[in-house]
Formats: sequence, C-alpha cells, structure tokens
Amino acid sequence: MRALLTTLVALGIVGLAQTAIAVPEDATTPRPFAVVVHVAAADPSDTDARLARLLDTANRLFAEAGIAFAVAERRELPGSFATLEQSRERRRLRRHLVPRAINVFLVDEILDPNPSAATRKAARWQGRKPSGRLSGAHIEAPGKRPGTYIVLARSRRATSLAHELGHFFGVGHHKDPTNVMSYGAKRDHFTERQLEVFERRARRYRRERTIRLL
Repeated sequence: MRALLTTLVALGIVGLAQTAIAVPEDATTPRPFAVVVHVAAADPSDTDARLARLLDTANRLFAEAGIAFAVAERRELPGSFATLEQSRERRRLRRHLVPRAINVFLVDEILDPNPSAATRKAARWQGRKPSGRLSGAHIEAPGKRPGTYIVLARSRRATSLAHELGHFFGVGHHKDPTNVMSYGAKRDHFTERQLEVFERRARRYRRERTIRLL
C-alpha cells in the first residue's frame, strides 16, 4: 500500500505544471483527494522538491486511514504574499480559493505576532513559548466549500503539511511530542483514534463531494 501511495505522489509531482493530473484507477489504491497549491515565493526554483517532500510525508502518514493526496493544479501568487505578517493577511488568501479542493498556500514565511490560545497551549505542552513564526496554519473560510484552507511556510519541517491536514480532517493538537499533531521536534505518527477520525471525515468528504477525487 505504501509503495502504491508513493507512486501516486510521483504522478502528482510530474504533473505540477499541468492543470490536472490523470491518476489511474486501482481497486487497491484510494483515489487521492485533489490538492491545489498556490505558491508565493521570492525564489520558487526549489518548490517542486519541497512539495514532493511534503506530499510524500503526508501520504505515508495518512495511508493507514486509506487517504491519499495528489496535486491537481499549481498556481502562482503575487510576491506580496510571500511573507504574511499578520493573521488578516492569511485571511485575504481566501479570495484565491479553488472550490472542491484542498487549497494549500505555500509562502516563504508566516509571522505570528499575536499567537492564538491554541498555539500558546500547544507550545506550552512542549515546554516552549510561541516563537512568533508559524510552520503552518489551518484557516476557516465560512461559506466556501470546503470551509477551511491551509497555509504553509516553505522552509519548515517535512511533517508540516501532514499536521495541517490533520486539522483539516478533524483533529486538534496533541501532547505527545512524537505525535504529528504536537509541536514536538520528532513527530512521526498518528494515534489509532486520530486515524479513525480521519477515516470518518474522509468518508463524509467523499459522500458529500466536498473535495473532488483524482
């Protein structure tokens, strides 16, 4: 199963420059959820390599829940979005959302001068204070379908996309420093309970056609 999902990721990366990716159907492989990547970077030359690493990690971690992801489209954003200094700038990205897709905004840096209560709590669980910068953010978009989107800082760790997808699929932060949903330094797994939540949310997304499948 994991080898098959890695193949899906490879297919997604090869087709980044295209508007859509043709993914062959396979009875043993879940059809991946469509991901639209919006890029705002001072130097986007290494975007494909960074995105491949993020997707590979996310697919590996979500495989046990029968969930896969592939890039359906990549869009370039103005350079003014490369550094997001305030939360309101993150919210302005909603005007670029593509319906029925997991929208991921890949930027250079996300500043966080006023950390949320959830951020402060997750950092406190690891004996830390918020750094004033975020690896990623999961943002609500009322009235949109789906109703949330993801913002990622390009230079952060490989599990940052998987962490934000965890929020997207319905779970919050976790105390265990090795859990993907924590702020720990060595995050490498989800719990059985988290995987069950992901499976239920994925079934709902498929049933309601909230996110298209590739």
